Amino acid sequence: MRNHTRSVSLYCADQGWAIRCNAIAPGAILTPMWDAVPGHGDLLAGSLAESLAGSAVRPR
Repeated sequence: MRNHTRSVSLYCADQGWAIRCNAIAPGAILTPMWDAVPGHGDLLAGSLAESLAGSAVRPR
């Protein structure tokens, strides 16, 4: 999705259109897929915190 948004943005700029192209992507959601992440308890919490470190979304 990020690359598609970037491509649309570059296309619009190339056409001379003053249009902003933005995308909103969801952050990490605790689903069964996370069961494969090594660790439980504090280790899992650390893994999640590391994954979310560069994200604007913060865990509750």
